[in-house]
Amino acid sequence: LPNKKRAEKIDGYLHFCDDCRDKSETEKYSQKLDFGLNPIKNTPFSVFIGRSVPNVNTENGTLYAKAVIKDTGTPLYAKNRSSGEHITDGGVNKKIKKLMCDKKVPLQDRDILPIICADGQAIYVPLCAVSDSVKSKAQADTLHIAIYKTKPED
Repeated sequence: LPNKKRAEKIDGYLHFCDDCRDKSETEKYSQKLDFGLNPIKNTPFSVFIGRSVPNVNTENGTLYAKAVIKDTGTPLYAKNRSSGEHITDGGVNKKIKKLMCDKKVPLQDRDILPIICADGQAIYVPLCAVSDSVKSKAQADTLHIAIYKTKPED
């Protein structure tokens, strides 16, 4: 389109934008997570890690997704998806790309959404799946993960 405008179809609607990010422009990131709120650089997302359930809405954004996992004692980190990545959920090994399509994760979020990993493996894909290796049935020794999203400034 003229003047560097772009149009794309998202969830059945046509959207126009002046400076849409091209998929090839998405920067890869990998960020170690500490207890508390961890803003993810160059994205509208923050990841909360803690022992208790976080608030739904805070000054840090609106709750996007949450999960409870078993505390394995290994460091957690957030990264965006890479091609060919998998997660095991319900005994089935699933490609993260297909899982995001099936669960209708918003297209504009798929390449920047923080995927929680430990020991080089995806353990939580927001809005999609928690890995069988960290699913917790007991209330003790659990971690609460919350993904917050801030609205872009107008």
